[in-house]
Amino acid sequence: MQQAGFHGKVSGFITGDITTTLAAQIGTLPIMLGTFGNYGVLSILVNALVLWTVPVVMTAGSLAVLAGFIFAPLSKIFLYPAYPFLFFFQEVVSFFGRSNVQISIQNVPVEIWLGYYFLMLAVIVWFSMHKSKTAIEERDSASE
Repeated sequence: MQQAGFHGKVSGFITGDITTTLAAQIGTLPIMLGTFGNYGVLSILVNALVLWTVPVVMTAGSLAVLAGFIFAPLSKIFLYPAYPFLFFFQEVVSFFGRSNVQISIQNVPVEIWLGYYFLMLAVIVWFSMHKSKTAIEERDSASE
């Protein structure tokens, strides 16, 4: 029974990372393509694999900075444990970066990007309205 709870938490954690990554990538796609001219197709997978290391590294780095204000060599106590996470992050990104699986788009008109964001806005509004409608229907059926 306890193991099912663990699997549920891990599954929710992974789903949350993928959802966050997907939302960020969809929202910034025109900016990435407009600025860099290409988009890494495997970037969602790579981000999902390494995203969990970011809070660990950020926490260790923040603690190291605070400890460094007190006594600089003390900061190493917090930095050394972060090294395996940084190493994992760097190796995963480097490995998938060598695959060079990407989409390249050059000189896309501004109208296309504006249309993209208007379409995204319409989808968000639609989902928001659908969610509100569902919540109202659930509330009404519970009160009957």
